[in-house]
Amino acid sequence: MGVGRFAYTPLLPVMIRETGMSSNAGAVVATANYAGYLLGAVALTIRPRWGSQPRFIVATALSLFISEIAMVLLDSPVWWSVWRLIAGAASAGLFVCCVQQLARINADKRRLALLTGIGFSGVGIGIALTGFVVLAMAEFADWKQMWLVLAVVTACLLIPIVRLAPRERIPGPQGELLDQHENLPGWRSVLALYFLEGVGYIVVGTFLVASVVSTAGDRFGPISWIIAGVAAAPGTIIWTALGQKIGIRPALAAALALQAIGAAIPALSGGAPAALVAAALFGGTFMGVTALAIQIGVELRGANAGGPLTAVYGLGQMLGPVVVAPVLGSAFTAAFGIAAAIVSAAVIVTILVHIRHERHIKKQVQQYV
Repeated sequence: MGVGRFAYTPLLPVMIRETGMSSNAGAVVATANYAGYLLGAVALTIRPRWGSQPRFIVATALSLFISEIAMVLLDSPVWWSVWRLIAGAASAGLFVCCVQQLARINADKRRLALLTGIGFSGVGIGIALTGFVVLAMAEFADWKQMWLVLAVVTACLLIPIVRLAPRERIPGPQGELLDQHENLPGWRSVLALYFLEGVGYIVVGTFLVASVVSTAGDRFGPISWIIAGVAAAPGTIIWTALGQKIGIRPALAAALALQAIGAAIPALSGGAPAALVAAALFGGTFMGVTALAIQIGVELRGANAGGPLTAVYGLGQMLGPVVVAPVLGSAFTAAFGIAAAIVSAAVIVTILVHIRHERHIKKQVQQYV
């Protein structure tokens, strides 16, 4: 998912430069990917059982590979949008499948938190790989060759999926136990904060590399993306571990607050140092936020929480570029400022969720005393 879903971000400046595609057309192609992500999430919300079927898991992974190969076949933003739509749908499918499998085979909460952090770290590794490929090939390859190499990387990652995909659907007593979620409040609020995160994070994720290139030069674009990926890989483990220590909701509020700071830095200061710090804060928090929000969702709604959460996240991703489109120009300062404000709103909602949760727990304790 990290490769297939996020390869377009470091490749976007290269494609604009070499194909003559406009920035607006590039944004449309990106939005198609977000639309596909939303469609995939909605499909698994309606049909959550698909996430436990080995054939579906393998098919979605193969779709990512095919979408990358197809990017080089036709030089048209229209067709690129089609392939990125497919990549988005496949990415959402893989993500929800991972959430369901982790939840169903690990009913123990502490073990689930650890394995969620480890599993989601793969996204950061994939992001870093895309940045390394673009940086390493920048001097001698064109954008088509870069896509083909990333397709080869995806093909290599397909091997363990195909070989190790479970032969049968995993229901089991542990899965049934986890589907009987606790009677805790806050589900709608969690959906709201995760929607806000989708809107805010995607603005940074879409325009970070382009912003770095415009202010610090071509070479720093993929470097910033590598930093984001390298920070994201251990970030999920660190944030889930912190969630076990101080509580999932306070950890989520802290992650969102750092992400808001990271989004505000490019809005307040230009140049390479500010951009690289912003990349590190973005990468170090956005998958951590996902891991923590998914944990809360599983706690509230069981193993099938991944579908609805991913759907509202996908909706937010679609709206993010639209929200900042009127302020996009030669610079991205205003866009990052808007992203920082939206993520800050998610922080406030998370704090309110935590307060409500604590009051509920206190009330439950008092009933038993």
